[in-house]
Amino acid sequence: MLRNCKFCGNSFEPSIKHPNQNSCNRTCSRKLYYKNNIKIFKKKFKERYEKVKHYPRYKEKVRINQKNWSVQNPERVKEINRKYKENHKNEILAKLRKYELRENACVFCNTKFMPDRNHPMAKCCSQKCRTKLWAKNYPEKFKQINIEKSKRYRERHPEKIKEQSKKSVESGRANKNQKVWRERHLEKAKELRKKQYWKNPEREREKVKEWRQTEAGKLSHRADSKRRQYTRKSKLANDFPLTRKKQDYIPYRDNNTCVYCHVEPNIVTLDHIIAQENKGNNSVNNLVVSCRYCNASKQDKQLEIWLKSDYCKLKGITKESINPIVWNLLVKQKNQVKLVQKE
Repeated sequence: MLRNCKFCGNSFEPSIKHPNQNSCNRTCSRKLYYKNNIKIFKKKFKERYEKVKHYPRYKEKVRINQKNWSVQNPERVKEINRKYKENHKNEILAKLRKYELRENACVFCNTKFMPDRNHPMAKCCSQKCRTKLWAKNYPEKFKQINIEKSKRYRERHPEKIKEQSKKSVESGRANKNQKVWRERHLEKAKELRKKQYWKNPEREREKVKEWRQTEAGKLSHRADSKRRQYTRKSKLANDFPLTRKKQDYIPYRDNNTCVYCHVEPNIVTLDHIIAQENKGNNSVNNLVVSCRYCNASKQDKQLEIWLKSDYCKLKGITKESINPIVWNLLVKQKNQVKLVQKE
């Protein structure tokens, strides 16, 4: 027997499994169920909307959907705007009266100005004040934008940048800016200085020699040498004094060659395997012959850390190439320190 669908009105023949069927297909049955129980569905939608309406993801989706709909249906948008203006004419006029042109005070510099008709509620007097206020409120974004702008400008105008750098060096402005930047960023300045040195170490050594020949260089070199001597004497342990016998025995033991790079130095220096700043002493087990350059680069670092440095890579110094005396002395020195701590 043929029946008429209660939703769309089309005739259909019900199935054997569902003889009391009222709709022709599944979509009509869902729509019919929604139509009969519309109050229940509205309550559910309201509860769900109140939970979700404050979420930023939901707001973004709504904004994107509105924009896409307005692009696809421009004529419908014009009709909606026209109807809104006709129905709410008095409210729109009241808002416009609030935005009459009046003298305002700039938020950034507090100077009085007359705003433009296109922007009656302007808070800043000029574009400069607007950018400064934006930079004050959003400093991280402002830095990123300036970095990107400077990169683009350097890529487009390399010749202008060279001329500007020459002028700044001649006028002495570059040195002042460098000093200010170094005072603010000490750690970055040290890292950049190391990279610059290891790119061309010979040229950097020549610069240092030329600077030491000047009056300021001589004074600073003397002050540094006195400071180092004072720190060394103050840190020496009373239990292990550095005697003349030790100074003669250690080069004899190490055959007057650097333990690290195996070079016979003109000026023999004694290096502490465990530095004095790391609670190292002046015992024979802690002192070793080294050249001036290896001793200066090692400073107060540990052996394992120093072997990973750029200096060791350049010279070819590895864990296996070092004289095995060093590792034997290091084990003795660690055992000696443990005994002193127990006592």
